[in-house]
Amino acid sequence: MVSENGLSVKVDAIDQDSLLKGVHKIANRITAGLIVSAMLVSAALLMRVTVGPAVLGHPLLASSLLVIAIPTAIYLLYLALIRDARA
Repeated sequence: MVSENGLSVKVDAIDQDSLLKGVHKIANRITAGLIVSAMLVSAALLMRVTVGPAVLGHPLLASSLLVIAIPTAIYLLYLALIRDARA
């Protein structure tokens, strides 16, 4: 049977490319979420500091972290909830 090229093997495998794309997507979202949460926590801690320049009574560094972190968090939520639901 083998000598007549009659041997066949059926392999039922997963699609590794799509699996790796999904894993990379999840890893990137987790990393971005950790960075945003660290920015929010550090901004909250820096709000108690009264040293340095201030904007509307709040420290400039803390305010700038909040200005960056809040839109980024909203965009990540948009990607995770709305954009992925369409796909």
